[in-house]
Amino acid sequence: MTRRSCCAAFVGLLISASMASADFNGVTITDVNTTINSRPVEYFVVDIDLNANGIGFKVTDSTSPGVNDTLSQTTAHFLTQEGGQVAINASFFTPATVVEGTHETIGGVASSGTGGVANVYSPYTAASDNLSFNITQANQVTFMHSSADATNLYNAVVGTNNLVNSGTVATGLDNEALSSRTAFGKTAANHLLLVLVQGKVTAGGTTSTGVTLQELANLMGNTLNTQDAIATLGGSNSALAVNDGSVHYLNIPAASDGSQPFPGGRPVGSNLVVFARSVPEPGSFALMGLGGGALLMARVRRSARKSGTPTA
Repeated sequence: MTRRSCCAAFVGLLISASMASADFNGVTITDVNTTINSRPVEYFVVDIDLNANGIGFKVTDSTSPGVNDTLSQTTAHFLTQEGGQVAINASFFTPATVVEGTHETIGGVASSGTGGVANVYSPYTAASDNLSFNITQANQVTFMHSSADATNLYNAVVGTNNLVNSGTVATGLDNEALSSRTAFGKTAANHLLLVLVQGKVTAGGTTSTGVTLQELANLMGNTLNTQDAIATLGGSNSALAVNDGSVHYLNIPAASDGSQPFPGGRPVGSNLVVFARSVPEPGSFALMGLGGGALLMARVRRSARKSGTPTA
């Protein structure tokens, strides 16, 4: 099937949204093309209903229990390995690498849970920024602002910047550097949003310029109406992959300056995979709200981007 598009006006912007499919129960993926500060910007929203049946998650695990060390993988490779439906780059890590299998150090609160067992390989410490969020085994999402929030750790992801805190959008963030961005947020309706903003790619395939950190905070808080949100590593690390029969990227992974595309993705120290039940492809329509406006969504299948990003 072909992709479809429609337009919806909300928050004073004209949004052109290419409709991605509702192939997975409780998961809706939308490709939005808009204008921010007179620049073309494309971003993807993975909207996950945490109350839906069959939803599960897993964060990249450490090399051994309790050890703050992971092995780098591309996001598509991790998705293929885990057999999930969606995957996105997750926790902050060092050092940067371009080779899979490199040992990485995760900073902040990080945990990987599966089968009811959690490996908290980077626990909460009062000395760290703890810009993390946690998904409990019962799919309850909390953002960590104190040690009281660091309970029932199961799948925890480390961020780099606080974007929205209890409904208040962060201010004073960098508003100069444009880049691909990855962010995580939770709405008042108990939905987890995985958001990736496409950065510049000089080789073509997109006209998106990326956004600044301040623009990302405004997007998460004012447009997507999250109550809490954090950013994680962006730039060349930003990657969003989907498995709708084949594993492929929705964005175009590329170097931070856009000069070098990474068709297979860049290895990162941490990824988050989403598990969801597949649903049939009915001809009916689903209504999804974004940023206080409504987008009429046709349930059509996703197709690979024109960039031809390969399967893992």
